Amino acid sequence: MKAKPTKDLTPALAIIDQMRDLVQEYEPKIAKLQAMADEARNVNEKKATGEGVDLEGQVLDELIKARTEYVERLDALRSQLDEASQKLFDESVITPGYYRAAHSKDVHDVLLQAWQPKRAALVSYKKHDVMVSSLELGNGEFLKTYWFGGIPAQEGIMLPQYIRKLWTMNPSRPSVRFNVRDYMELRGLDNSTRTSENIIEECFRLAKTYFSFETTDRELRGFAMVEAHRLEGGEMEITLSKGLRDLLTECGRQFHQYPDPLFLVNMNNNPHSWELGMYISDRKSMLWKYWDGPSALFTTLELWAATTLPTEAEAKTWGSQYIKEIVRKLERDLSALDNVVSWKYKTREGGQKWTRGWKAWKKAYIEITWKDNPYDSMDKEAARALEKKKREVRILEAEKQKVKRAKGKK
Repeated sequence: MKAKPTKDLTPALAIIDQMRDLVQEYEPKIAKLQAMADEARNVNEKKATGEGVDLEGQVLDELIKARTEYVERLDALRSQLDEASQKLFDESVITPGYYRAAHSKDVHDVLLQAWQPKRAALVSYKKHDVMVSSLELGNGEFLKTYWFGGIPAQEGIMLPQYIRKLWTMNPSRPSVRFNVRDYMELRGLDNSTRTSENIIEECFRLAKTYFSFETTDRELRGFAMVEAHRLEGGEMEITLSKGLRDLLTECGRQFHQYPDPLFLVNMNNNPHSWELGMYISDRKSMLWKYWDGPSALFTTLELWAATTLPTEAEAKTWGSQYIKEIVRKLERDLSALDNVVSWKYKTREGGQKWTRGWKAWKKAYIEITWKDNPYDSMDKEAARALEKKKREVRILEAEKQKVKRAKGKK
């Protein structure tokens, strides 16, 4: 599919030009004032009283004023650029079958834990046995999930993503509201009583599930997802915890796009399809500017690692057929996503297509092709050009820290 141009890039590029003009206007002025402040400070160190002290204070006042004006004007232009970029490349509102959801690394990590409760292990916690999942974040930090209410069923695994979707549509409210019938249609369910009971049960469980960002010796931040819930007349209202609302709010204007048909996945028949669907959707949202066409290559090991399928060492307990079982289950659950993507084994240029053999399979590639994905109708060349220009001005964010340091010196 040939990418169709979205809208004229001129407004966004004009804003970037204004940002450059701002740099050229303020950088020499600020550098001169900084040099004068340094010189006045040197004089002041030699004089105990009088003129040097006053001069340093005056220059610092001018320096702080200049930096503050610089940052305020830069922030205003950055907001305009964000809005212009959003209009250019955010097509989620007009793309049937897709929705956008607030995104950040922390949100992704929390949702990943919620999607993969099978990774939890039974541990002793304050003299009680509880299922705990742990995700290493680097720099000595971990995200631990304490499943005090027990491991969720399918509705409990999908419900956090549905909450994320609804909150993004109306982020000003502390709760999300939806009609159970609408949820049933999205999920392909037909029993309203059972669906309502399952949602209520999983809300209770989510209220008892605690997500904790921590180091080996202290907690950095922690929260449950759900604070309260209420069902009345077929309308469900779920109140988000302050911790979850803060986490979502911190995303700002960052979004990922996901296909609604993923909610149709039956985890009893295809337990890894949801994991695979969310993973490849996140990769698409991150890399669409750099992928030509609607297809992209993934390694078999990459897709395997994105699921809760056993590792090779764990799978050996299945017996001699463990290799076939890993391959079969991954292929089966990719095929269950046929309303969103198609797939096939593919090679990188000059390589051989996988046909058989475990060692060869672990080095093989799978080509994923999206069906009617909104990113494939966007102007990727223009998006790449805009991203390049935006990177050129990101360094200016450091000015905010310079203002704080200048104020601190005074």
